[in-house]
Amino acid sequence: MKKYKKILVEKKPPIGKVIYNDPATMNALSTEMMSEATDAFLEFEKDYEVRVILLTHTGDRTGGALGVSGDSYEAQMEYFKRTREYQDFLLRDISKPIITYGSGISGGDIIIVSERTRFSMPAIRFGMP
Repeated sequence: MKKYKKILVEKKPPIGKVIYNDPATMNALSTEMMSEATDAFLEFEKDYEVRVILLTHTGDRTGGALGVSGDSYEAQMEYFKRTREYQDFLLRDISKPIITYGSGISGGDIIIVSERTRFSMPAIRFGMP
């Protein structure tokens, strides 16, 4: 399997696993992480041995959009647009079931979270509709 900087990938047929792995940012979705994960999902999509894809993270939580807090308004809008496109890609373009589990991960066909998981809409702070 290909090596990445921001994610880990495991394959144990019939399961393919994508693991967000950027402890310095509490696994905040960065453009680089989304790009690497997209690449891994497309590889699993083509792999006949993989029947389901699991999406999770290292550590005890994800940092969501922490990576954009110091950026300009325009950079924040572009980031949230890319994040939305990435989430849509997971649901629309990957034909295999995607199960997400962990704390704060969204997207996929089935989402499993812990009792202490909290979700928020940070885009509201930036005036996104």
